[in-house]
Amino acid sequence: MDILSNVSKAWADENNFFRKKAKELLLDITSFSSEMIDEGLNRISSICSPDRLLKKIDVELGGVNFLNDGEIVSDEIENIQSRIKARPRGVVLLIDSGNLFFELIDSWVSGIITKNVNILKIDFYLLPFVNLFLESIKEFDLSDI
Repeated sequence: MDILSNVSKAWADENNFFRKKAKELLLDITSFSSEMIDEGLNRISSICSPDRLLKKIDVELGGVNFLNDGEIVSDEIENIQSRIKARPRGVVLLIDSGNLFFELIDSWVSGIITKNVNILKIDFYLLPFVNLFLESIKEFDLSDI
């Protein structure tokens, strides 16, 4: 979450290297207007926002505890307690339609936070953009230190 929070802040900043480079790149490889690209880049910032991610985890999985330690639930009728834990599917294949560059990022980030291995199938022309997004994640990944 900390890494994605930093990525979110970086992509929100119009002066950030990654965002500026992405806009320049997307203007060259897509037919989107500058304003449309700005909206997409703002969406990427939102996708990586911890507030949004935690809300998504709450709605879709029942809470962050289900991802980490599991949650103890009780069946009051049977008087039984058990621990429920969300488990990754393992490997997730993401096939991008190629028409909305930020939707791929949304699916990819969902795969990351659910601890899945992500395989991306994307249009070749989007590869430089995806690599740039990956570089921004690596920039804030402090696990190598």
